[in-house]
Amino acid sequence: MANQPPNKPAQQPSQIFRPEALEQASSVEQLDQLMQVTSLKDWLPLASVGLLLTGALIWSIVGRIPMSVEARGVLLTEGDGQPVVSLSYFPIAQGKQIQPGDKILVVPDTVNVQAYGGLNATVTAISPTAVTEQSVAQRIGTPELAELVYAPASVEVTAELEPNPANSTGYQWSMSTGPQQPLSNQTPTHAQVVLQRRSPISYVFPFLQRQQS
Repeated sequence: MANQPPNKPAQQPSQIFRPEALEQASSVEQLDQLMQVTSLKDWLPLASVGLLLTGALIWSIVGRIPMSVEARGVLLTEGDGQPVVSLSYFPIAQGKQIQPGDKILVVPDTVNVQAYGGLNATVTAISPTAVTEQSVAQRIGTPELAELVYAPASVEVTAELEPNPANSTGYQWSMSTGPQQPLSNQTPTHAQVVLQRRSPISYVFPFLQRQQS
C-alpha cells in the first residue's frame, strides 16, 4: 500500500489583529454609550460656571473701584449770612492730586453718618504749599481745634457746600434731607475725596492702568 502523506492539521484563523479590533469596537461602543447618557441637564453646571467666569472677566475690565483719601477738617462760616465752607487738611502727597472742581464728601462729627451720610461739596482751592499748625489755628480760630484737625505736612483744601434751600441745614446731603438742626461754626469734620477709579484687572496687570490714565 502506497504511503500517503500525513494529514496536515487544519489551519486556525489568524488571531493577529483580533484583540485590537475587539478593543477598538469596545471603545466605540463605550463612547456611543457616553454620548447617549449625556444630556442638556448634565451640561448646565458647566455652562453656569462658564457664564460666571465670563461675567467676572467683563466686570474686571469695565468695572471701576474708587480710590479715595480721607482727612480731618472743619466747617467755618465766612461772616454773617455767608455760606458755610469746608476746610480739610490732606497729606501733601494725596492733596496734590486733588484738583479744583473735584467732588468731596464732608461729614460733620455731630451728625449720624449712617442716617444722613455727608454734605456734598466741590473743591474750590488747594494751598500751593504745606500749612503749619500755627497757620491753621489762625485760620479756624482756636488752637485746640487746630490740634484736632491738623495733620503734619498737609495742604489745606477749601470746598464749597452744595446748597439746597429745601433742607433744614440749607445744604445738600448724600443721604436723606439731613438733620433738622442747622450747621454750626467750627464743627470738626471728616472729608473724603475720590482720587481715581481703577478697573479690577489693572491690579493684576498694572500696565493697563497707565493705558487707562
